[in-house]
Amino acid sequence: MASYHKWFAHLSIDKCKSLFFSVLLAKDLVCYGCTDTQRGGDCQSNSKGMLQEAQAHMAKTTAQQNVQSGTNYVKRCSYDNYTYCVIETIENRGEVHSYIRDCSDGRSFSEDSSKLKLTKPDNQTTCAYTLQGYLICVKLCQTSFCNGPIAHISSACPLTCTLFSFVLLVLCLISRY
Repeated sequence: MASYHKWFAHLSIDKCKSLFFSVLLAKDLVCYGCTDTQRGGDCQSNSKGMLQEAQAHMAKTTAQQNVQSGTNYVKRCSYDNYTYCVIETIENRGEVHSYIRDCSDGRSFSEDSSKLKLTKPDNQTTCAYTLQGYLICVKLCQTSFCNGPIAHISSACPLTCTLFSFVLLVLCLISRY
């Protein structure tokens, strides 16, 4: 216990809290990833297929989840350091030209619009017209599979992660005294 005490003793309370929450909230963001170029395509309408793939992904071990293969809809976003899931649509005169479910950095979209860059990750839609008359709409969110059908998926941090976080916090606080 003495070695842990020395390691944690130099940490401030704020650093202890930060460490606790970073471990507790640590997770890989997983989004639905697909595209359509017409209204009613699978990316827009195949909720059953998306749910099946999301549930199959969540049932895998962490090591199995690291392998990105054999899925039509599941996309791990941590490889590209993306922190959001997105749905982006591009329409002109009522016709869908593009429907995209993907990972996002929250700043780069099909159209470079100052209005779209103000989009918040609250699962609300923000739209803007281009100079060519296209309507581009963007919806951002920050939890796994939030850009599509939501299954009963376990929380971001399993019980072992939560317990580990709690132990870290206790060790931090004990070492302060």
